[in-house]
Amino acid sequence: MSTAERNFATFEFGDDPYQLADGLLTELADRVNVVLSKPNGPSDLVARFGKKETLRENNLEAITDVMSLEEAADYVERSGIMEPLNRSLWTPDLVGGTDLPLFVTGAVANWQDRTANVITLLPGQSDVHTAVGNRKMGSTDTERSNESFQKYVATFEEEPTEAIYFERFIKERLEDAGRQVVFQGYKNAKGDEIAQKYIQSEKGAVLLDGVMVARVANAGLQLALQLRKEARVVRPDFDSKEHPDLFIVTDGVSEFFKVARTDEEARPENAHKFQHPVTALRQAVVTGKLLDEARQQERTR
Repeated sequence: MSTAERNFATFEFGDDPYQLADGLLTELADRVNVVLSKPNGPSDLVARFGKKETLRENNLEAITDVMSLEEAADYVERSGIMEPLNRSLWTPDLVGGTDLPLFVTGAVANWQDRTANVITLLPGQSDVHTAVGNRKMGSTDTERSNESFQKYVATFEEEPTEAIYFERFIKERLEDAGRQVVFQGYKNAKGDEIAQKYIQSEKGAVLLDGVMVARVANAGLQLALQLRKEARVVRPDFDSKEHPDLFIVTDGVSEFFKVARTDEEARPENAHKFQHPVTALRQAVVTGKLLDEARQQERTR
């Protein structure tokens, strides 16, 4: 299978991500008038789809003015970014063992709920290492419509942070599923800095011997690449081709969670049932940029 025939679920690490899925990202760049060959081309493409990491805070109409929801959903399907993953970063042919510790981090409420679902369905009872920041939740309609978020606000008359949400609504679920939760909260909202602090901590040192990142479908690769970058500062040979140490497991599109194709499905209050196709495409664009950066770094080793 050629690079063009693979996608963001079936890629081999080292593929040119701008050729994956029959050149999807290059086609998207042309569609939104971004010149990828410019020095900042990949960053410009990300910015075109939105600069904010909280996806629904971006101006989605800037893309839906260029393509319909149906077209965007077709691109998402072609990308494979919403397919479930259970693989090594290096190859989809290698699956992590059930004894590997799991790593999760903070997220919007729906993502935390979905990540918990992923873990409770996994075989084994390895520990769940959790590094969560203090972003105040409730910045988007999707979070404000989350049932657990609403329950917390009704009880305490204030919005929870990501760390508080995890401790109150996620931790017990994981423990009930037989997992020991190793929790660390941070007075920080930046994901890369949180990953850096945790992997360099006494608690996080065990992850350097092998780890499985658990996340929602379109964000698992981003978290894995982020953790890999920080782990290599501590242990430069972490996750080599000869000795893969990093694995990813995610959920995906199912009969209960689909990519929105209509205005009704794309409404914020339906975010627990439908992925907005533009936010999914942004995730594909960001993932492509990060994969390319990691590929270039690997070449210089």
